[in-house]
Amino acid sequence: ANIVGGIEYSINNASLCSVGFSVTRGATKGFVTAGHCGTVNATARIGGAVVGTFAARVFPGNDRAWVSLTSAQTLLPRVANGSSFVTVRGSTEAAVGAAVCRSGRTTGYQCGTITAKNVTANYAEGAVRGLTQGNACAGRGDSGGSWITSAGQAQGVMSGGNVQSNGNNCGIPASQRSSLFERLQPILSQYGLSLVTG
Repeated sequence: ANIVGGIEYSINNASLCSVGFSVTRGATKGFVTAGHCGTVNATARIGGAVVGTFAARVFPGNDRAWVSLTSAQTLLPRVANGSSFVTVRGSTEAAVGAAVCRSGRTTGYQCGTITAKNVTANYAEGAVRGLTQGNACAGRGDSGGSWITSAGQAQGVMSGGNVQSNGNNCGIPASQRSSLFERLQPILSQYGLSLVTG
């Protein structure tokens, strides 16, 4: 499979999440995603084919994970934007007020701004701290997907938000939207990962 941010993958042939960013750990290929998407050793499939397994995750507390891929997979420094792509250039963290977009399997490529940092989300499984909040809309299944600036600076992976009964928060005003992501830099640091850039 071509590993591209925002595309769909399935976990143990059951739940669905979205790819964050292509990464490497030494010679091992992988991608980052949300910790709540799967447990360690859970199988990841793209297009029905097994591509790898969850190598490590933290959830709750944080919401971070990486999936170790087989050597047959192709890592691309890209995030899906409809039929085109945004090239991943780096991982410089953007400030509150900066424009940011996110990509995921459910709602596609959606843009907004960063509205707050160091936010705590109280999920059913427990609190997740240190999240960044944006007002780009998102839906269930977008979890783990990419947050990136238009200049190609990778920001993080989708965690959660104030999703409505219809499964997303796209129908409510941007001023009321809370879409939360786990920052990328701590994920890379914790697991010794290198971001694939183009």
